[in-house]
Amino acid sequence: MLSLIVFDFTTYGTERNYAKRLASSIVDRVRMTDEVGLLDSKRIGVILPFTGIDGARLLAEEIISNAPFTKRAPECTIHTYPSNWWTDNKYISNQLDRYKGPLDCNSRLEDISLSMKVSTERSDSTTAKNIASEVVFSKSIKRLEPLVTCAMPTWKRQLDLLGSAFAFALFSPVFLGIALLIKAVSPGPVFFRQKRLGYLGKTYNLLKFRTMHVNADSTAHEQLAKDLITSVDGENGNGKPMKKIDNDPRIIPFGRMIRNLCIDELPQLINVVRGEMSLVGPRPCLGYEAAKYRLWNAQRFNTIPGMTGLWQVKGKNRLSFDQMIRFDITYARKKSIWFDLNILFMTFFAIATQIRDLKKRKKA
Repeated sequence: MLSLIVFDFTTYGTERNYAKRLASSIVDRVRMTDEVGLLDSKRIGVILPFTGIDGARLLAEEIISNAPFTKRAPECTIHTYPSNWWTDNKYISNQLDRYKGPLDCNSRLEDISLSMKVSTERSDSTTAKNIASEVVFSKSIKRLEPLVTCAMPTWKRQLDLLGSAFAFALFSPVFLGIALLIKAVSPGPVFFRQKRLGYLGKTYNLLKFRTMHVNADSTAHEQLAKDLITSVDGENGNGKPMKKIDNDPRIIPFGRMIRNLCIDELPQLINVVRGEMSLVGPRPCLGYEAAKYRLWNAQRFNTIPGMTGLWQVKGKNRLSFDQMIRFDITYARKKSIWFDLNILFMTFFAIATQIRDLKKRKKA
């Protein structure tokens, strides 16, 4: 979590010394971990790491109350990150009401930020205390994500469209064969649709080939996800490996084979064409998983999710949840066209290794 306070002194026009005096007042009141600097010629920004809305508001109030105003106070806006996407999904919204875990940091995570404006003209006799009383808090949403994240690069979108067209042409017979197989062994739809959280935590409908019975109970998976996210290994601090449920009774005939060959993921090419996913990126998570995230885990939402990713080619189910998140964050920071191509190339070897290991376990 972090907050950004922006002081806009545009109304002071050509008063040169005002910015210097305001900056000095700010620097005197911030912590060593905070950062102060000019956003442009008329705005000063203050970055407050690990600080929620309440802490940022207290600092802004103090600065406005004591800054050297001559006519009127500057407009002050507080942005917070992560912001209201935590409550976009019904699973998160329902569980945040009960959950008091790692999401609590300095203050309860809110779905709004506060915009502070002082627009009332005042005389020289107006005291600092009167200024503080003139501060008006409004519930205007000011999301910081657009300021600290980057949109999908043009090269990545072009690679996704080109790769998807090639994959559709290559795997179209597989699409037809798997669809007929699912229809033959289990009543219900061919595709499985599920709400997932993507870029900046926005929800979308992920598509997969259905490998479970219709209306299968997800309670066991929710409990497993909770255990994996919250587990910590005392020796290495990484937690339990990200393994799936053994002998899952919900899986339809041939469903395990479809999963082991990763064929169930192919319909996500449709998500890629829609722009909801990429060929390469973090694994898209479920709402009830995100509800258990610690604040630093949210950095994985800074890039669009993918069909494959760094986690998948570096060990997948042999790795813990924390290791997966670290690989996701590493990818979000380092992504490039050559990095994506390398991961796509390594994915084929990862699938081949997975199939080889499965054959060895069957023989054993």
